[in-house]
Amino acid sequence: MIVELFARPKFTRFAIQQPEVHLHPKAQAALGDIIFELAHIERKKFFLETHSDYLIDRFRLNYRNTASASAVPNAQVLFFERTAKGNQVIEIEIQKDGLTSSDQPKAYRYFFVNESLRLLGL
Repeated sequence: MIVELFARPKFTRFAIQQPEVHLHPKAQAALGDIIFELAHIERKKFFLETHSDYLIDRFRLNYRNTASASAVPNAQVLFFERTAKGNQVIEIEIQKDGLTSSDQPKAYRYFFVNESLRLLGL
């Protein structure tokens, strides 16, 4: 998959399902670097279905660290949530400083935050 990302010409569009499968968390984060750089420099477009916070967080960190905020690619997280009314898709904007918008659903990252708090005994 990585070879294809680099081999395709500028402005190529990719739809990739769970690119993090079988990757160590450090490799998942590195994949976030690659995707950001290809989107930023080569204007490639990505539609990713992922469960990897490592990939998303590294992508967001690259947003924050990019010198020209106007040059970063547009990006958002589409969070799928099951409710009593059926499935909902919630757009969570990735802002130019790498942070996510504050109007995100409670369930977004809820599990991971709770697990960390429990490990810390809080």
